Amino acid sequence: MPVVHSPLVTSILAAIANNQPLVLPPGKHATDKHSRATIAVPATGLQILSDPTLPRPIIQRPNNGLDGDDQCGLHFVPDHPTQPEIDAAQWKVGVIGERLKDFKNGPEFTPPVDAFEYEILVRGDITIQDVDIDCNMQNQPLNQQKPGSPWEHSAMLRFHGIRYDSQPVPGLDFGTSPRGLPRRMFVAFRSVTIQRLDSSHGDVADDIFISRSNFHPNIQQVTLDHIRSFELPNRKRATIGFDDLAANISISDCDLFSLHFEDDVPWDTVPRQTPDFQKASVQLTNIRTQLLDLAAKGFVLDVDGQGLEITRNLSGGQASGSIRSSKIFKDQIALLRMDMEFTDVEWGFPVILGQVHGLKMMPVNGEPCRAVFNRNTFTAAGQLPTNASGVLIAGEFQAPFSMSVDNKSFSVSAIAALIPAWDRSPIPLLRSPLLVALGPSTRTISTDCGWGGHSCFQITTYKD
Repeated sequence: MPVVHSPLVTSILAAIANNQPLVLPPGKHATDKHSRATIAVPATGLQILSDPTLPRPIIQRPNNGLDGDDQCGLHFVPDHPTQPEIDAAQWKVGVIGERLKDFKNGPEFTPPVDAFEYEILVRGDITIQDVDIDCNMQNQPLNQQKPGSPWEHSAMLRFHGIRYDSQPVPGLDFGTSPRGLPRRMFVAFRSVTIQRLDSSHGDVADDIFISRSNFHPNIQQVTLDHIRSFELPNRKRATIGFDDLAANISISDCDLFSLHFEDDVPWDTVPRQTPDFQKASVQLTNIRTQLLDLAAKGFVLDVDGQGLEITRNLSGGQASGSIRSSKIFKDQIALLRMDMEFTDVEWGFPVILGQVHGLKMMPVNGEPCRAVFNRNTFTAAGQLPTNASGVLIAGEFQAPFSMSVDNKSFSVSAIAALIPAWDRSPIPLLRSPLLVALGPSTRTISTDCGWGGHSCFQITTYKD
């Protein structure tokens, strides 16, 4: 029996087939119910637009539209390779789980059992502009979720690259490998662009989800601009979530509940186009969000952030880069093995039962945590009782421990001389709070006035 789609999905498929933009009229446009189907987008791409002079259309998940996981509102993947693309393939040898140093495709190479040949295609652009989405999670039977199995992959908008295996059918026969290896073709989108979109009623799944493809680059360029989230019934997942990275990510002028980066499979272990690995480049500009999580494994994420306002927590680890001219509220969860520079950043920390835990920096598995602070302020937010205690900057560490102020190195015993004459605890060498402890009158330290005129300091913590 043929699949019966909603008028919206039918219109999207027709726009793809005719290589024409889809211009949605004002009103609500329902997605399919209970659907795990994907929408295959060819090299010609897809545009979903509206008339900017009219009220924005709303793409809405229908009531009771979910009865399980992986049921997305709209789920986009690249279409399968064409015969000319297959004929032009430059086959490379990959090994599952290996950090590729080169393509190892010389005649002397004897592949192991789990090897394969592959090619990566990057093509196709998706643009969504001036269209809103209603996740409508408050009208889904969420009480049917099984314990430990939430419907967290049922995003409203989902994008990722895809792998196609050689099959003896027209259009997917990739030929025979001289080495007797199976062949695969990975297809990535060249770009995904979403501009001027309001998202409402999100909950157990991400509103906008870049999901796993297990190859590099997944998507060459992701651009998200003027995204806003509203009316969150019982928020558990992100407004924008990356379960796999993209080569280049630009997010700007957004007001979000949560922005989440995660990749449990180190990105330099998966097939890629070039021998030299390239980190994901992430530009974050003028973003207000309650939560920002930088949690991709393997130091594969390079962040350039400016004008951020994080109102509940910055979390994560193994990220590198810089954040400038921003306000960050930080809870007591530590930042792990980061390599970051913070310039003109205002930090705020909660007071919990009279205790301030401050900014914690933790090394993990022998990898240090390094941070440079230029003209930062560190403030304990909220009412401070007379018996307040804790630290504004903290860390557990084992020797060696490194600190420098204005490029001059200092030993641990000399750090106390740099700190203003506030109440402070001794600074033992091993496994102790680090730097400034709070007294009743201590609320803020500033690196441009509270460190004896020094404007910059660097901390590196190590652990065996």
